Amino acid sequence: MKHTFAMVLLCGAFISSHGQQTEIFSQKRNEVNIGSFNAFELNANPNLGIGYKRTVKNGAWRIGTGLSYYTNSYEYQTSTNKYKGYSISPRIGYEFHQNYNRLQLLYGVDISTSFSDSQEERIYENDENYNFEQTSGYSVGIRPLLGLKVYLSKMVSITAETYLYINYTESTTVDTYGNNSNTYTTSGMRVGLAPLGVFSVNLHF
Repeated sequence: MKHTFAMVLLCGAFISSHGQQTEIFSQKRNEVNIGSFNAFELNANPNLGIGYKRTVKNGAWRIGTGLSYYTNSYEYQTSTNKYKGYSISPRIGYEFHQNYNRLQLLYGVDISTSFSDSQEERIYENDENYNFEQTSGYSVGIRPLLGLKVYLSKMVSITAETYLYINYTESTTVDTYGNNSNTYTTSGMRVGLAPLGVFSVNLHF
């Protein structure tokens, strides 16, 4: 699936550099999109994406956020492990368009941030071994993006995007074990590629 998506994007890029752009299929200037980050990564936590775009002459201004929440609990012979956490990832940016009737190649950049909190609790039969770990963090950076949109009608389309992220991240962890507690902070730069970033359904009006 990832290789197929990459090939589609490469074909779109080839068309954009060698073909002649046509009129956009839909002339509607407003777009609301609802999608999923990591849509095809089955082991990832669910991450809902919502956003809004305003089309201008050669592209669109875009704003949106990713939202994620999870909670799990596992029972073992001598302990119970509980996990929960959330993240919110606001972003704002601009995208350029190359239009080929129902097909639209889009590329641009977002300024992105994220805030997250996760908790892990281990409850043992022996209360003295109780363990609780909480991590809170944030990141800020830029996210160059590339995507492909297909219009199903003048009011509905679907989009797949991938992106490169360049972020500064910082997180603080408080680890409590029994009566002892330790706090440590980590920070640094992260650079990576989202193989299949966002899949969304879009409404145009």
